[in-house]
Amino acid sequence: MQINEKAIEFINPGETAVVVFTHGDNLRVDPQSGDGESGNWKITPDALDFVNRVIVYLRRTGEPANHVLVGDFSGFRMSEEPGRVLIRFTTLKEVSLTNLNWFEFCENSQNPVCIITK
Repeated sequence: MQINEKAIEFINPGETAVVVFTHGDNLRVDPQSGDGESGNWKITPDALDFVNRVIVYLRRTGEPANHVLVGDFSGFRMSEEPGRVLIRFTTLKEVSLTNLNWFEFCENSQNPVCIITK
């Protein structure tokens, strides 16, 4: 398993990913298929137009490293909270651990959701 990789290293050239930082509260994943959603992200739906991958930076309380999960973007749905969305994905699976903080992992993003392109 890789460790201390930046988000950009989990996508291929020509791909765009939405990267989210969560503690897992609104992360729902089917353990068999990896299908699910993560939500309540403050992002405009237009920003998701060209996204093909989802990267989840999961920080669990009390664990020494952060978990990195990667899957395929399958759309979004509007949240009950205005101006927010729930991001849908398929085949999400853990691919790495990282000791990098969010700012380093997503390369200078202060927001808990960012879009990256390689």
